[in-house]
Amino acid sequence: MGTGGDHDAADAQIVPARRPGSVGRADPVWPIPPREHGVARDWAARPSAAGRRVSHLLGLLICGIGVVPQVWNAAADGPHGQELLLSAAGTGDVLGVRRALDQGVGADETDSGVTAMMMTSDPNVARLLISRSASLGGTHLHSAPLLSALITNRIAVMKVLLEAGADPNQPDPENSEKPLDTARRTQNQPATELLIRYGAKATANAN
Repeated sequence: MGTGGDHDAADAQIVPARRPGSVGRADPVWPIPPREHGVARDWAARPSAAGRRVSHLLGLLICGIGVVPQVWNAAADGPHGQELLLSAAGTGDVLGVRRALDQGVGADETDSGVTAMMMTSDPNVARLLISRSASLGGTHLHSAPLLSALITNRIAVMKVLLEAGADPNQPDPENSEKPLDTARRTQNQPATELLIRYGAKATANAN
């Protein structure tokens, strides 16, 4: 009977494997896996790098399949109509504003007196609203878009409104104060210069 070393040497020998039915022709030679404590290693049980990648991709795919319905549900539960219009205008979401308008919501539609034009600080949203017939003079008391933009220091929106033809001299319905008067009273120099550039005039008795 041979020693343990004899078994190791025998285990590591190379033997040719033959295909069934072949005579005298050997297939590619494969080594017999060595033994550890009398039990052959199960090399096939060790996942290859490619196998691990496939498993990882399958895991991601399964997770993705589970997430997609959640995304759809979240989209379905999101704001619509007027709520979407005002929310998107307030955050500068041009695509959201466009989606609300495409749903048939009017550019000035509001239940509170606060329009999308009064909510937005984004000149691109302002241009989109104007292109969809938003009023330049306002539709509710206190809602003249130019005056609202002036009071809240939204200079970029003021410029869009004036470029589109908003009246730079439309007075405040509460106190008849013109936009230039308001700009000077609040010491808003950028707004003052912008209004003068578009032909704004101060009230005759304004300080």
